[in-house]
Amino acid sequence: MNELVYHDLEPDLPARERLRWLRRGRKEYRAQPYEQLAAYYRRQGHDEQARRVLLAKHRHYRRSRPWYARIFGYLLDGMVGYGYRPGQAALWMLALLIAGSVFFTYRRPEPINAGEHPHYQPVLYAADVLLPIINLGQESAFKHHGPAQWVASAMILLGWLFATAVVAGVTRVLTRS
Repeated sequence: MNELVYHDLEPDLPARERLRWLRRGRKEYRAQPYEQLAAYYRRQGHDEQARRVLLAKHRHYRRSRPWYARIFGYLLDGMVGYGYRPGQAALWMLALLIAGSVFFTYRRPEPINAGEHPHYQPVLYAADVLLPIINLGQESAFKHHGPAQWVASAMILLGWLFATAVVAGVTRVLTRS
């Protein structure tokens, strides 16, 4: 299958079935068959099918790596599908918002200024910590100490990571020609 070039395939099958065709070939990783099939689907105007093929390419490559090199691949696949599924990042953000809201309901932060602070809202606090750039006035009015501070810091880092993936995905959708 490596080095095979084609411009049309009959019958017109979905990527899932064509990927079975590629898997019947050699077990060793070769990028070209995946790239060729993805190019075919792009020429046909089937961007989702092309992304499915490229995602399968990354997963096949990951299987060809030693176990210690696969760890980051599993992480990247689970979070954003190697960049081909940015919607997963939005779902992760929603899950973090829910988990953070529950956590901050039971681990209330202390107000920075005891006399002047907005009413504490765990959901708004979690959203303020998680969503970069947006300021809801909760994070700047309250602060955690100890383990809860570590949770808040982790949410800030993950918020930047997932928000970047969501923005990249939305940008790709909007700039598609």
